[in-house]
Amino acid sequence: SAERFLREIRFAAQLTHPHIMPLFDSGEVSGVTPPLLYYVMPYLEGETLRERLERERRLPIDQVLRISRALAGALDHAHRHGVTHGELRPECLVFTNDHVRISRAPLFPPGSALPSAYRAPEQLRGELPTPSCDQFALGVLLYEALIGTHPFTAEMEEFILAQQLQGAPLSPRVFRPRLSVELEQFMLRLLGRDPDERFATVEDILKAIDELL
Repeated sequence: SAERFLREIRFAAQLTHPHIMPLFDSGEVSGVTPPLLYYVMPYLEGETLRERLERERRLPIDQVLRISRALAGALDHAHRHGVTHGELRPECLVFTNDHVRISRAPLFPPGSALPSAYRAPEQLRGELPTPSCDQFALGVLLYEALIGTHPFTAEMEEFILAQQLQGAPLSPRVFRPRLSVELEQFMLRLLGRDPDERFATVEDILKAIDELL
């Protein structure tokens, strides 16, 4: 709804973090039916994670861990301020050189991605997004960046969603044996089907990434 949209934007506009895209303004265009809502972000030269993965397919392990730590720090800041992203995916991550920022909105033409492929199982069941849902999305991003494919693979979207709801992700070390057992366990924990299987908070994720680094 318009009210919820503007309320979320007001909350998001309060976030100040080097890895979160700032919001300058938001509002509603008067005299238009249906209501036309907008918000304003800075324009950045660079590329999204989707564009980088389309070019390179998968990224070096240490680089992905550094990116993951930056994103986890941004999510920790947002969660502490009561803000859940809920729609995190490669098109929401923007690189300017090697500095990454999370955008509230996916930066792509409509219809060019499947947002449901990054939603936690509880979101697919119709529950409202929680901070734990952002953990699941981070796990999918980490998997894609390291392996070069989605952790739940199928030719049709409905089969991917069925796997997210009922199946288990493919073992990362099958595709990339150089991954440590500890890194694989970290990735699979983020992708836990039940929120209780994931980390208690993003702060715990940050500690785990520091140990991996």
